[in-house]
Amino acid sequence: MRADERSGAGALARRRLALALLSRGRRADALLCAGTDPVVASRLGLHRLAERGFRSRPPRGGEAYCAAVASALACGDLDVALDRAAAAPVGVREEVALTLASVAVEEAGRFAPEGARLRAAIALRRGRVEEAEGLLADLQGAEADLLRIDAATRRSDLTAAAAGWRRVFEAGGLAAPEPIAPERPLGPTNARATAAPVAGGPLVSVIMPVCDVDDYVGAAVRSILDQTWRNLELIVVDDSSRDQTPLRVRAAAEGDGRVRLLATDRRSGPYRARNLALMEARGELVCFADGDDWSHPERIARQAAFMAGAGLAAASARHVRVDEAGRPYARQLTPLVRWCPSSLMFRREPVLARAGHFDEARTGADSEYWARLGLAFGARRVRTARDLLVVAAQRSTSLTGSAETGYAGGWSSARLRYWEAWNFWHARCRAAGRSPVWRSGDRRPFPVSAELSTT
Repeated sequence: MRADERSGAGALARRRLALALLSRGRRADALLCAGTDPVVASRLGLHRLAERGFRSRPPRGGEAYCAAVASALACGDLDVALDRAAAAPVGVREEVALTLASVAVEEAGRFAPEGARLRAAIALRRGRVEEAEGLLADLQGAEADLLRIDAATRRSDLTAAAAGWRRVFEAGGLAAPEPIAPERPLGPTNARATAAPVAGGPLVSVIMPVCDVDDYVGAAVRSILDQTWRNLELIVVDDSSRDQTPLRVRAAAEGDGRVRLLATDRRSGPYRARNLALMEARGELVCFADGDDWSHPERIARQAAFMAGAGLAAASARHVRVDEAGRPYARQLTPLVRWCPSSLMFRREPVLARAGHFDEARTGADSEYWARLGLAFGARRVRTARDLLVVAAQRSTSLTGSAETGYAGGWSSARLRYWEAWNFWHARCRAAGRSPVWRSGDRRPFPVSAELSTT
């Protein structure tokens, strides 16, 4: 074997090992193993690094083409992404179409296989309801039901949409939510469900940062107070709202002594607000909720049982986003049931001792903290349950929906740089044989752009 062939074989072996590590949640180990391999970098979300690699050496093989399309899109180069998609092998066309759909729905339709669920999702995003319903006719499962809910909502058939929501939650063994006002679609402000209360259990501190969500926060607060897990405290932190959010919190609490309302001294983002509440929390367990989300009444009980049963240090659940018209939404169209970053639950004392606080960037710090917990406790003790426990609001005015800090039209450059910075910090810590730790008030160990800085 020639030297270049041995080098290529070694690089491919490192890529395979890195991707295997990544599949087990070992991000930092994958990065250390693969170095600058563009496929691994793309899978890690290090799209600028990946794009530099693909520019110097074009992709070869289906796996590489999928990664190359994702990186070009994330870096804002749709033309390059489309050229790569057109050259991709037929066997990966569905994944390529799924990647394109987050930014360019029309173009994604050129690559989606016939009869695929993705093609139904594309038809719905284009407003072709009858076409979508025909494609969904023989499909089963929660994802197909959520797409049917989208179709029914577009046809203003709210009875069919409500029936779809019942099927989705009952399939997971959960009490089915119903719309409070039947003349409106079910969503974060228009949902209720009932289930038997849970006796006993440790105190759970629920932390809810809020900012300018007066149309949503009342329902979010009530969804926590209506939990079957009764032994809880709700710490709401208002991040200098300019609307009626604090008043809506007090009204929703209705004198419930389990609620405490705190306030930041300046607008500084949800993670500084979380850290402020963490310093006040008393619970053995801590979990989080956003001020524009509806938590299923069995959410805390399900997560606590999942943690206890598996001996976990931290756990999260899944959500489905709903847009302002009441339609299930995902940036990449499908799947619609996804990891819910704000659903994090952990054991307060050991986690704060070994991992510290959230980084206080404006957005995106939940992913960093989740990865940090995996390094502190090991991937086997930090896991995501399969349960769908949150109905989340998809708002164009949120930090995630913003073009400056989120994913509107692709990745923001600020978020790309932030993602790179914390991943490399984690890798440096791993290489040095220690877990990354950061506490509020300490100097941040990696750079953050002005768009995401709160200082």
